[in-house]
Amino acid sequence: MTFQRSYNTNILSKKNNQKGIILIDILMALSLAALVLISLGIITENAHSVFVRAKERNKLLDEYRNSSSIVYVSKRKYGNNLMESQISVSNASGTDSTSRFIQLVNFTSVNSLESSQNADLSGSPLCTPDFFRSNVVGSYQREGSYIPLIREIVLPVIPGIPLTDLEVRNSVAYISADSSSASDPDLYIFDLKGGGNPTLLSSINTGPGISSFVISGKRVYAAARSTAAELHIIRLDSLTSPTLENKYRLLLPYATATAPFGSSIFINNKYIFIGTEKWDGEEFAVLDVQNSINITKLSGWETNSKINSVYYSDGFIYLASSDQKQLRVLKIDEQRNITEVGSFSPSGWQRQEGKNVSIFEDGVSFTRTSGGFDLVSDHELFSFASTSSTTLSFPVSINIPGGVYGAVQDRYNTYASTRDINREFRIFRSLPSEGSQFASSTSYSLPIAPQSMTCDNDKIYILSHSSPTIYEITFQ
Repeated sequence: MTFQRSYNTNILSKKNNQKGIILIDILMALSLAALVLISLGIITENAHSVFVRAKERNKLLDEYRNSSSIVYVSKRKYGNNLMESQISVSNASGTDSTSRFIQLVNFTSVNSLESSQNADLSGSPLCTPDFFRSNVVGSYQREGSYIPLIREIVLPVIPGIPLTDLEVRNSVAYISADSSSASDPDLYIFDLKGGGNPTLLSSINTGPGISSFVISGKRVYAAARSTAAELHIIRLDSLTSPTLENKYRLLLPYATATAPFGSSIFINNKYIFIGTEKWDGEEFAVLDVQNSINITKLSGWETNSKINSVYYSDGFIYLASSDQKQLRVLKIDEQRNITEVGSFSPSGWQRQEGKNVSIFEDGVSFTRTSGGFDLVSDHELFSFASTSSTTLSFPVSINIPGGVYGAVQDRYNTYASTRDINREFRIFRSLPSEGSQFASSTSYSLPIAPQSMTCDNDKIYILSHSSPTIYEITFQ
């Protein structure tokens, strides 16, 4: 009996163990099935997005081949360098017509510097029209809330070298410097695809240091801190071998005049727009760089003050400077004649400097420094609607202690890098047409004093002023 009872107990124990193992197997199977379903859902959503884009493109191509006429009804800017156009397509029979919005790319980003066909002719970043959601073209809806993912990228650069400007193209970072040592590089190129461990691809020493730069195709055009040549042109036949191709010096107004330092720069197609520090000549100049070996000056404008930022859009030039007219709008015609059509002189101009100007879909953002101490009535961040982008009237503005050293916009928000302690990255929910003040904001702490701000596709990047660090911000 004792043996039988023991035998039965062992059988029951084995059955219970088997049940436990089966239950664990079932739970694991369900978990794996859930992961598979989630993965399939994500893949399906991405595939649907790609399918919608491809379908619209194929329809457009078919209608183009079969059409007798295509009429562009209207065009509007889409993001930074994209164009959205409404078109009317008529078939050869004249009986059918369609009308829809499509996305047209004006400028192609530098996907491969080995190919001259992939040239970013505008010199400005190619960024998403909505950092929170960059899915199917034409979708202007936003769902849910997003918490930004902020990633610190420590650069393999000797601490203490003053970094001055930042551009990022397809996860490749270009960073300029102005070192006190003549032997230090003034342009670095990093591959950021390694996450928090960037790879230094190359560097170059052009001589005096760089204040600001732009990228166009295979070249970097730099505003140099040199009285010998304010413009330096760096050729990038590959990311690992930059070479100094040419330098250009602005002509002196008279023989004994002291040449200025280059301070800011922008490029559009074959034209360079360069700003300098205050000197006896014109602080703003338009240069033709179609032939990078034979550069010519086409026109200029005297501001009688240092120009800290330059932006060109649709025949208008925007200058952020250090004088009373801290933001100017210049009109340039086909003959390169320049006239001033608008200016903005906010309170506090005696202490503060115009720092940065940027444009998104004809809306203008303007930032300035704090002037050393904070006055609530003297604002540091301004935004002008597209309807007042040339008259510079009725801005949306806000006071930010410490000053604002960069701003990026999308359709819904203004993103600012500030030197307001513990609120170095701020997001303002506001559109200029909605009222006279910025709406509610969200702040994030970065342990740096921001120097420069840029964007690349759906990422925002902030360069530190006092340490070799970049912060990458994403919302996806």
